[in-house]
Amino acid sequence: MFVRKKKNKSGSISIQIIDKNSGGYKVIQTVGCSDEMKIVEQLYIKAKQQIKTIGGQQQFNFEVTKEKDLVDIFLIQLMTSN
Repeated sequence: MFVRKKKNKSGSISIQIIDKNSGGYKVIQTVGCSDEMKIVEQLYIKAKQQIKTIGGQQQFNFEVTKEKDLVDIFLIQLMTSN
């Protein structure tokens, strides 16, 4: 799933959540539309957050620095104790 900004005939921009499946695109939800860029960006952020709640897409945690630091400390203590 991804978020699409689509320009309408009226000049406003619609923010849509899109799912691509089997080579075709399907509009899952239209979050809103506006002709003001500030509101469009707010709608875009809102749509990105809604993707997480819709489901079907896994989110990976790449911030493993705390866990890596703990493992490194453990291994250093293990190596120095022998």
